[in-house]
Amino acid sequence: MAYIGEWGCFIHIPKTGGVWVKTVLKNKNSAPGKYDGITHGLPVHWSRYDRIFACVRDPADYLASVWAHLWRNGWDSYPRRVPWQSFVELIRDYKTEDFDEFVENVTTFRPGIVHWFFTVHTPPPVVVIKTGEDTYKYLESIGYAPRDVPKRNAGPNVPTLTETHHRLIRKSEKEAYAKWGF
Repeated sequence: MAYIGEWGCFIHIPKTGGVWVKTVLKNKNSAPGKYDGITHGLPVHWSRYDRIFACVRDPADYLASVWAHLWRNGWDSYPRRVPWQSFVELIRDYKTEDFDEFVENVTTFRPGIVHWFFTVHTPPPVVVIKTGEDTYKYLESIGYAPRDVPKRNAGPNVPTLTETHHRLIRKSEKEAYAKWGF
């Protein structure tokens, strides 16, 4: 979603730490941000903002988080009008309790899906920040030091990634790894 405030416009790509970023942005000032656009979508009015930024996440961590989130919350629980639904619809055929099977299927039948989804949400002039240390540095650079908030906001049941998972995902998402330098 396009979340706006004095900091500019933050585009929240699902499962990239956006709730944590919004918490940091809210903590600096008691005036909360507003939304411009639809849930997990791009801003309606690009020209209004001097600064537009979004976070992307290592594709392996991203797929593990997506799988855990969808398994917990239901693969069919997102309305069609939400852009996040387009991603979920493309991987819904691979819903399974077995994370290994999920990774095998998504990397085989939907190679590059994470790169595609991140790219859809980060067109120019969006500044792209990698989740993790880069997020801390960026927020500090715009005057929002994340010292007063938890380091992470991870949901339960995120599977442990094995070397096999990493190998399959790196091969499938080579464009994402090359573009964002994970």
